[in-house]
Amino acid sequence: MTSLADTLTKYSTIGAATTLGWAGDEYAREYMQRLLVRAHAILSAHNWKIRHLKEFYPRSARLLGLNVNRGDEVCVRFRAPSAKNTFLPFTDVICTMLHELAHCRYSRHDKYFWGLYSQLVTECEQLEVGIACGKIVGTASQQFRFTGSHRLGGSGPSLHPNCLTSMRKILADAALKRIQLSRFGEFDGCGCDDAATSSSTAMGNDGWICKRCGNVNMSVLTVCDFCSDILDPIGTEEGWDCTRCSFHNYCSLQHCEACSYPRSNTPDSSQCAVQHIKVFGAQTGNLSAHGLLGRLADVLDPILRERGWQVICLNEFSPTTLTVMSQGEFIDSRRAVLRVRLRSPNTPSEFLSFAYVCTAALHQLAHMVERHHGVAFFEVWVSMLNCCLMTEKVQEDVVMSEDIKGSLLQFTRRLETILEDQRGGGKRPLTMTSMHSLVADCGNVVKRERSSEEDGMTGNIHHDCVDSFRNWVCSGCGFLNSIGAFLYCEVCGTTRLPCTPSLEKRRGSLEAIVITDDDDDEKEGYSSCDSEDVVVVAV
Repeated sequence: MTSLADTLTKYSTIGAATTLGWAGDEYAREYMQRLLVRAHAILSAHNWKIRHLKEFYPRSARLLGLNVNRGDEVCVRFRAPSAKNTFLPFTDVICTMLHELAHCRYSRHDKYFWGLYSQLVTECEQLEVGIACGKIVGTASQQFRFTGSHRLGGSGPSLHPNCLTSMRKILADAALKRIQLSRFGEFDGCGCDDAATSSSTAMGNDGWICKRCGNVNMSVLTVCDFCSDILDPIGTEEGWDCTRCSFHNYCSLQHCEACSYPRSNTPDSSQCAVQHIKVFGAQTGNLSAHGLLGRLADVLDPILRERGWQVICLNEFSPTTLTVMSQGEFIDSRRAVLRVRLRSPNTPSEFLSFAYVCTAALHQLAHMVERHHGVAFFEVWVSMLNCCLMTEKVQEDVVMSEDIKGSLLQFTRRLETILEDQRGGGKRPLTMTSMHSLVADCGNVVKRERSSEEDGMTGNIHHDCVDSFRNWVCSGCGFLNSIGAFLYCEVCGTTRLPCTPSLEKRRGSLEAIVITDDDDDEKEGYSSCDSEDVVVVAV
């Protein structure tokens, strides 16, 4: 590790700061110097101190940060999981640090913790104003900021003139995303919960508890399988590659940390219903994208096995046509390549509803049976949706929440109602505008351009229908959705109703977000750690 001792003489609130000293350490040191400026100002304002601020690269890909004993050691991940030479966006690194600093006061993720975290985000936004105006000094890149991620071998991190409005929005969006992921139980880098999850797979009384993060490790391990640093920067340290998503795992868990696929001693994936999944390049949201595709593959698995089908590759994609949600490439009658959009076209950092992702994937599987958008196609689509809901109901390992299943069920019932009015001509073209709108997000070339039977309606689907549904207001949350072809709300995942009216676009707020929890009866004065609380906090 490399120390920044000279820099620390200015910061009495921080005892030591170190980076890993790996390739690209000049970028890591720049990240650290910028963190020190912000951390010192916040620590001073709250009368806190930390002994050691360090870059780390833990074995668990889920772990973004760690706070040991309320500031004895504050660790922050700078580099992407399974991609040591790729640096995470600096705004994400800031949010991780702020999350860790909030743990200097509150250990549990209750409403008081998230309220403090939101307050720290607001304070950091104000610091950006001071830095840009020259009122706060001490950073080598005072007039610039990092944007996006950086991969070694390029021209260096992107540097752009500081835009205060943009920076505040980036911080607010990143903070909101982390809060939402935590609230909905998705990946957010929180070691408090993740350590407990990995502990459940340990060998009971044969395991040992890590004093640093609280993880229970198998007795055969000499270092913590969750929080210990990977010491080998060139990648020769032992681990295992996931058969399904190719993610390199350093933990000894029996499931891939990225997509949750079981670890296999035989690397052959030819017998898997979904042989491979593939996401975009190494970005901060990629682990979540792996997890989303992994959940989708688990949903599709029983449907594929029942019919003897295989998905050669389940791809995340982002077509230039904003209205397109999914696309299928059919190799033969039993094998296909599926491409599904996971992220909002308007806000790529936000993921679409899992119910919509499932609906789009099943849409393409229905084309394995019926290529044209006739009544027969919709019957197959409805059948697969019902099979998906029934399988989820009887499975022990729940993949979908009740809200997601509710949205999927609502959409399925809507299709069934429309089908009742369209019985009688299996392959005849559809005539109802409401049915045209249900297939406007399909990007398959065969269905859109090569079907002579549907030539007469293709223009209507692509133009008239989409135009008539250009903007629609969600009946659940009131959000104005700008992409008319989408079947679910981008914000809350509620199913689009037929002929939903348009209203003036509603804009979000950059104000700090405070999460409240009606189920938490604690009083603020008693919410900090006492003698019975765990004082080791991981994020």
